[in-house]
Amino acid sequence: EFPGWPLDLSADFLADLAGEPNPWAGGPAPVVLSHDLDSPEGLRNLVERFLPLEEARGARSTSFVVPCGWRLDHGLLGEAHARGHELGVHGYDHTHR
Repeated sequence: EFPGWPLDLSADFLADLAGEPNPWAGGPAPVVLSHDLDSPEGLRNLVERFLPLEEARGARSTSFVVPCGWRLDHGLLGEAHARGHELGVHGYDHTHR
């Protein structure tokens, strides 16, 4: 069942170490979903495949694009944003400088 793996339990572990009560006990656990998009195909897959899975579970994610690494499809980016997902920059052009 989604998400299966990976599942990061570090926040639970730190709360246990601190002796703090779990504020999410009895409810859904918070998650952070992010995607690094490195190609036009990655953006299409995001909008067509990943976002519907996330949205079906009430989740929204942040996707990071390389603005000068490939031609961005502003229509697909706008669609992801309009559906409540966030967008960010993942490097300028992937030259790693």
